[in-house]
Amino acid sequence: MHMEGGSWTVRLKHFLTGDVHKIISFVDGFTREAAERKYILSNEIGDGRMLVAAPSLTKQSNGYSLICTIAPSVPRVDAQKIGSSIATDPETNDWILDAKGGVATVSGVDYLPQRVREVLSIQRNESPFYPTFGMRFFEYFEAFRGSPWLDLLFKLDVVRQASIPFNDTLTGQMQTPLQRVMRVRGLDLLADKPTKN
Repeated sequence: MHMEGGSWTVRLKHFLTGDVHKIISFVDGFTREAAERKYILSNEIGDGRMLVAAPSLTKQSNGYSLICTIAPSVPRVDAQKIGSSIATDPETNDWILDAKGGVATVSGVDYLPQRVREVLSIQRNESPFYPTFGMRFFEYFEAFRGSPWLDLLFKLDVVRQASIPFNDTLTGQMQTPLQRVMRVRGLDLLADKPTKN
């Protein structure tokens, strides 16, 4: 990968899914693509960017070179300003009661770990309001179970949640789902099969 100014250049040698023809179709139909599909992610640097123009694909002797004109990094929210929510137990996801017996709330830095859990637990197509919102963990798990690629695909999906903005049509805000996360440095798959959905 080569980065300079407003572009990232990626060398393509082999494809895990898809092929060069899918990239050509994407480039040719770039103006017709939905905004939420116009991005590039990098496992290597744990970051991603929105594409501002159709990528340029060049055939080389050892593969292909894809030059992507990118938007600047999306601004992140200060952890103190990520808002608040009803506090949930990290193990059971049940609401927590406060000292007076009411429903407890959590905000700011204390809300960040819960926000990460919330975002990572929503699978794509689960929300009736936002069908393109959510993780692709289940999709990747079904297609790549037992593969050495699974951890990398999961990490890439977390990178997407940390770096690619989502347009919340109810609030009118455009921000990354993980709001505060600047880089995804790693991801460890702790179990080889899903539990509790």
